[in-house]
Amino acid sequence: MTKILFQRLIKWVKNNKKIAGITGFFIIIVIVFFVNKIKNNTQFELVEVSRGNINQEISATGKVNPATRIDLQFKNSGKLVLLNAKINNKVRAGQSLAQQDTSMLYAQSSEIKAQIDEAKAQLNSYKAALEAQSAKLEELNKGTRPEEIKIQEIKVENAQILYEDTKTAVVDALLEAYTQSDDAIRNKIDQFFKDAQTQNPKLTFDLTDLQLQRDVEFGRLVVGYDLSLWKNSADKLSISSELLQEVYSTKTHLGKIKQFLNNIALVINNPSNAPSSISQSTIDGWKNSVSTARTNIDAIINKISSAEERMKTSESSLILAENELILKESGTIQEQINAQKAQVKQAEANILLQEAKIKETEASLNKNNAQIREMILTSPANGVISNVDGNIGEIINSNKIIISIIPDGNLQIDVDISEADIVDIEVGQVVKITLDAFGGDVILKGKVAQIEPAETTVGNATYYKTKVLFDNQDKKIKSGMTANIWIKTANKENVLIIPANSIKEKTDKKYVEVLENGEVKRKDIKTGLKGVGGIVEVISGLKEGDKIIVSTEKK
Repeated sequence: MTKILFQRLIKWVKNNKKIAGITGFFIIIVIVFFVNKIKNNTQFELVEVSRGNINQEISATGKVNPATRIDLQFKNSGKLVLLNAKINNKVRAGQSLAQQDTSMLYAQSSEIKAQIDEAKAQLNSYKAALEAQSAKLEELNKGTRPEEIKIQEIKVENAQILYEDTKTAVVDALLEAYTQSDDAIRNKIDQFFKDAQTQNPKLTFDLTDLQLQRDVEFGRLVVGYDLSLWKNSADKLSISSELLQEVYSTKTHLGKIKQFLNNIALVINNPSNAPSSISQSTIDGWKNSVSTARTNIDAIINKISSAEERMKTSESSLILAENELILKESGTIQEQINAQKAQVKQAEANILLQEAKIKETEASLNKNNAQIREMILTSPANGVISNVDGNIGEIINSNKIIISIIPDGNLQIDVDISEADIVDIEVGQVVKITLDAFGGDVILKGKVAQIEPAETTVGNATYYKTKVLFDNQDKKIKSGMTANIWIKTANKENVLIIPANSIKEKTDKKYVEVLENGEVKRKDIKTGLKGVGGIVEVISGLKEGDKIIVSTEKK
């Protein structure tokens, strides 16, 4: 309205230039004054986005009627693997009566649970990354002090010393590897070889397995040649060498030695290979030598791997310390701050995406578990089985009634549930009940006993007839009474929630208005569950602590 009046005033000024001089200017000043006054006197009712629990309920109204037979049938076709029901048997509410094959669904649930655990672990990692990036941004905003540079220089020196020490440890391990290998072959294995260090090494005794004997003797020739090459490189080894390449080469040598020792062990530990001319004590000594050699080689392999890992870690620490020193020495520039802000935003985005992924995966798990529940028939009430139709191993169609039950008690609630709500209703769900005759303060409990598969059309609306049984039937309850039911269909804990009346909608998009630094801004949102008490779950678009506008008023 103010904008329109202002436009009309401008038009009037243009058409009445002579009169408008001072008068028009004065009027403009007055209008601007009052516009600012109105703007500054606007009051907003704000609500802070918070976390909480949300319960979604479906309500309907029906009639209390005489109890009828309850027919149980599966929702989908499947193989019957369990049938725990006989005619005239008494059953209790919740008792499992029949089950289709759920093995594949259980396997899928286990797999989905593992995915959720992995996703949550990744989320924790992203949260830790956000804390680190936020701390770094805060550090950049503060700038670098001389004391911090000095501390970082000391960190670089310490990291350099540690790196040199770990390189020395790697060199020592590599040299020890050659020494252990040379000792294993020349001192422990060569005692049962003749001409061991020639081009034609032979065992001092013959084996019945000629191929194994040839393999072992040829293996001694190969490791002997390999040890000679290895010694040449070991003599030149120092901390200035390409240590990662030397580690790889040493592991290759050790692999050959280990394989040779394994073949020797096959020979020595086989009683059929023991020559009669050699005493048992000598053979036992050989076995002990082979065992010691193999143990030493395994130990040095592990030692090299550990030393290598420590060297890599220390090198990474040194590089990080040096880069941090360069950053501190160069000081903080706006580009760095902007870049770090981008890192923080990226970390926040990673968290949001991961949270959405977890919710999506949890929804898949819930859907999978719901399918499992649909494949298990349980008694909705205490009663007596009146009919059983099915056999183990039979493929049961969805329209086949498997078990019929005559429930205890003589009353039930018949209620029509809309097609929009029936998808969230399952047999066995807990129901809260009030009767108009008793008043709203008297709350009874019951359970969903049966959902008829065929729809009922009333006008243009589609409904599904649903039976609800009382948990405890009061004698005061009479047929024909009006019953109101509430069924909790979903609940979530620790989610973002806002009042439903704060949500606006335009062109199929939901949004809220947020007050930021005195300005009203629109934020598009995606919602989830609609809970009792007028609260709604927010899946995306807002964060905890945002102040949203519920209503506005003028002073």
